[in-house]
Amino acid sequence: MLVLSGTHTYYLIPGADYIIGRKTDSDVLIPASSLDGVSRHHGRLSYHINGELLYTDTSQYGTYVNTKKITNGLSTAINKGNNIRFGQQTNSWVVEEANLSVSNIQGKEKAEVLGKVRKLNLKYSNTWNRSCTTLIMSQISVTVKVFYFKYTSNV
Repeated sequence: MLVLSGTHTYYLIPGADYIIGRKTDSDVLIPASSLDGVSRHHGRLSYHINGELLYTDTSQYGTYVNTKKITNGLSTAINKGNNIRFGQQTNSWVVEEANLSVSNIQGKEKAEVLGKVRKLNLKYSNTWNRSCTTLIMSQISVTVKVFYFKYTSNV
């Protein structure tokens, strides 16, 4: 599983296509106006079961990967760590591997969660660290860890 994060965070599941744009029926909604150069359906992100991530630009104003404008209509490989900018927006989005922190879960419930995490072949840790993208908890207790997660993530 990959994470696409920018103004919002989206979890990408292998084997799925995602329409990216400013129109509300988009799978990945880019908050923008037409003045930002973001099309209603700006492009399509395809996450193949083999792990390949391809982006096809269908926009008028373009998409930039690591500051390089990609060719409209052609599929372009997106790699983990790439910065993506849609249209004329100044903010960028980044693709990274999901890294889960399983916390505050005990016994049978923890075994069940970890079984599903392993089945999906996801990276996980039993403790929070700076590389974690997602925190899984059965209940929330307001701790330093929760504040750290909230203020160091894009959530």
